[in-house]
Amino acid sequence: MHSSRSHRFTPAIVAILITICLGAGLRTIALDRVPLGFNQDEACNGYDAYSLFTTAHDHRGNFLPIAIQAFNDYRMPLFDYSIGPLVGIFGLKPWIVRLGAALWGIADLIAIGLLCAELLDPSAAVVAVFLVAVSPWHLMLSRFGHEAITASATVDWAIAGFLVAINRRDQRWLTASAILFGLSLYSYSITKLFTPLIIVWIAILYRREIKPLARSAINSTKWFVLIVIPQLWLLIARGGTIQAHYRQMSVLSGENGIGRLAFNWLDHFSPSNLFGTGSSVFGAPHDLTLLFAGQAILSAIGFSALLSHQWRKEAIFLIGWLAAAAIPGAMIKPAPSLHPLHDILLVVPWAILSALGMVVLLSLRKATASVESEPVVPARPRLMRQAGPLIACVAILMVLVQASISAAYYFTGFSETRESFFQYGVKDLIDEAQKLAPPEVPIVMPLTINQPYIYVLFHNSYPPRAFYSKTAVGGEHLFGSVLAFDRYDFGDPWLGFKRLPHGVFVFPKTLVRPQDPMQPFSPAKETVTTFADPPAAPAATFHFGRDVYSIVVK
Repeated sequence: MHSSRSHRFTPAIVAILITICLGAGLRTIALDRVPLGFNQDEACNGYDAYSLFTTAHDHRGNFLPIAIQAFNDYRMPLFDYSIGPLVGIFGLKPWIVRLGAALWGIADLIAIGLLCAELLDPSAAVVAVFLVAVSPWHLMLSRFGHEAITASATVDWAIAGFLVAINRRDQRWLTASAILFGLSLYSYSITKLFTPLIIVWIAILYRREIKPLARSAINSTKWFVLIVIPQLWLLIARGGTIQAHYRQMSVLSGENGIGRLAFNWLDHFSPSNLFGTGSSVFGAPHDLTLLFAGQAILSAIGFSALLSHQWRKEAIFLIGWLAAAAIPGAMIKPAPSLHPLHDILLVVPWAILSALGMVVLLSLRKATASVESEPVVPARPRLMRQAGPLIACVAILMVLVQASISAAYYFTGFSETRESFFQYGVKDLIDEAQKLAPPEVPIVMPLTINQPYIYVLFHNSYPPRAFYSKTAVGGEHLFGSVLAFDRYDFGDPWLGFKRLPHGVFVFPKTLVRPQDPMQPFSPAKETVTTFADPPAAPAATFHFGRDVYSIVVK
């Protein structure tokens, strides 16, 4: 550990605080508008949090669950419990749910500052915090009402706590670290594999540093085990149900599973995935990549720290962290690119490795080295001393340019390309349908809207107890939608129109995109329909991106 060697502690801390404020601003500005719309997972998490806060049950009626049933995918509960007070006090609003994610993202930035300051030094922490603050992936998930960001925050706080404990011989931090590692298992499913791996890696690599705290380490392990027991019990008692989503997606469920796992793991470190492909789920290729091009330079220099006695152990730790973080995503069936949700744990170790590269580059400017601070290279000619800072400046400039482009795209063009993913316009559609339907008149909505029932619950602040105490129709299978509750039916509106004597019916007309799907929507160019026209003149028509919905009153 090297944090105690810093000679610019106070200025670096000020810089860290300024960078965290920058990251906080990026994560909280315009949460109601960027991105436009509201994904069904966000609505589900928000409504479950509301249900837990007001009734102590999730929206399926499970009392204080340690796995949220949701769409029968059984999510980890930490995010929903944590935002319960927010939605309970301020109401069910999309920006409130996203604010919960933003607060977790900000907490993660603080953890990264502490972690990197303890692992390297506060000056390096400035670089690491900045890289994560402007990281496209971390920014997106800090503005998306999903539990993935809680995995990164809890893991980083747990590692930071461990480093503080061994640096300062503080038993309280070791206990806090164990508790946070335990809580990480309740954050997002990927931690069920990652957390045990990183704990074993830390225990092996830092066994000598842990030895003076052996008794405290044993007591801390007891806390970890105590927190883990409910998860173990759940897996034993209901493993088949809880793991249904994982079995559906796991590469190990098919032929040559080990080979596919190895291939996927190696592919996580291909330059095209790290720097070029971007996320096909959340944005256009090349705009929202895992790493910036400037990080290619910094991380490569960071790897060179393996040749340095001064920084070798830190480099080994980060490489092991990266190796472990890639495994959960590698176990998911192959996709065209890395997935921000499955691979979010890669963001921070890459940022810290880049910060280590910066430390190495700036250390080249020192003409001499003391016994306590061994040089990274034995000889430092004048050209080399000048080259280090110059390369560092070029890398940071590259990061600044690309980060500016990515942020501009996210806050301006992102919504235009992902309106279907965030189901933009569904709230307006529901409001209009309810306005046209007198009380007790049935409303039929199509399943072309992903999980339409959850939007009705969320946007109406429907009493959770009234929902889970009555028998809803459908929704028994993995990702199966509820098909009916109260006066709402979700299914084929054409059949509903024929079956029901009166009601309000929402008919879909999906427009096919013959042009590049990442280009802004242009109705004039996209007129191919995949559904029949509604059986009567619509009372209202909504055009949301490539989706057109007509509301018919009967």
